[in-house]
Amino acid sequence: MATVLAGASFGAAMIAAGFSNPAVVIAQLRFSNWHMMQAFLAATASSIVYYAVSDRAGWAKLTPRASAPLGLLPTTYDGNLLGGALLGAGMALSGSCPGTLFAQMAAGVHTGFYALAGALAGGVLWTGVLSPVVARRRKAPVTVTVNEYLGVSKPAAMLLYELVFSGVLVATARYAPARFPGTRLPGALGGVLISLSQLLSIATRGSMIGISGSYAELGGLLWATLTGDKAATPKGYPNVLFAVSAGAGAWALAALVPALVEAPAYEVAPAQAVLGGALMVLGARMAGGCTSGHGISGISLLSTSSLITIATTFVTGFAVANMIVKTLRLAAALLGRHLNLNLHLVLHERRQDHGRRRAHRAEIPLQHRPRRGKVGAVRQDVAHAHDVGHAGAGVGERLVNVGEGLLGLRRDVGGDLARGIVVPGISL
Repeated sequence: MATVLAGASFGAAMIAAGFSNPAVVIAQLRFSNWHMMQAFLAATASSIVYYAVSDRAGWAKLTPRASAPLGLLPTTYDGNLLGGALLGAGMALSGSCPGTLFAQMAAGVHTGFYALAGALAGGVLWTGVLSPVVARRRKAPVTVTVNEYLGVSKPAAMLLYELVFSGVLVATARYAPARFPGTRLPGALGGVLISLSQLLSIATRGSMIGISGSYAELGGLLWATLTGDKAATPKGYPNVLFAVSAGAGAWALAALVPALVEAPAYEVAPAQAVLGGALMVLGARMAGGCTSGHGISGISLLSTSSLITIATTFVTGFAVANMIVKTLRLAAALLGRHLNLNLHLVLHERRQDHGRRRAHRAEIPLQHRPRRGKVGAVRQDVAHAHDVGHAGAGVGERLVNVGEGLLGLRRDVGGDLARGIVVPGISL
């Protein structure tokens, strides 16, 4: 029951914080809007307080997250670096996180369902294919906290974190939009609500929140079923139960307070969302956690591995998100030029055909007239053909102007789509 309550509160908090719109994630990765970062920092700062109180009171034994060495680079954090990069790339592609996709599905946003399909595929691929390979190469992990790395006390490191997070929150609230359009709560307040699910999880389960492990548990169940290897069957499904409860909590709040999800939401292309969902789960499992497990929970535990993972996530996400937008803009520009050239060629051919038909019609009456009247008739027909030619040219020019106007409108709309304008006043 404790896992169900913690998961349901987490999902409901995601809905209240406005994470049902994939545009929130993409805008943050492009750093064009700070709603997600405000929620993230507020949730993490609050979790630090909960951790400090719990540690002092002895309520729960919360262990910092260890490194994820792959043996590929001369550092024990190479799994955190590579996993964080895959996580960031997947988030930029899908506009989702392993946890926010449940809020998206609860709001009826199609992107969430496609991202979930990719996430499940990523969990299967990780459990059955990549995890055994990584396990053979992986060296012994190390657990180093930020205070140990800096050579300061734990309270001093916590205070440093709180000062930095508070400074960023104040600065972004002052100089950046405090709320993503369409959301009902400021990002910081949404983050506090998310942190309450953290408090509930610590108080009832003795552990912090994390959701990416659910995809690995489902992947393990599938492989055990296919191979008939009972030893490979997961011993339990606490992460799956937490994830299902998160989806139920998100759906319940969205149904009770539909105003939280009534704003238009950005939809990512299905194939892109599936690919992004797979990459972010592969990255999360490679690094040992996602934006909730490594981010909100791991950073609040002063884990060095979590700080490295999340920093890499945002750096890579920034690069990939901007690369996607530039690619869309280039495609829109190339398409506009292609259509513009084709339209001009078609109009030019139509105008030539129109002129030839008018000239042919002017020749027919002349052939049947008396000889003595042909000279005057020729003069009249030449004058008439001249007028017809001018009229045809005028029509052709007007058609070209109309066509260019339509193409200009198409380019404007295409540019807006390439920039990801999906909510009034928001450019992704």
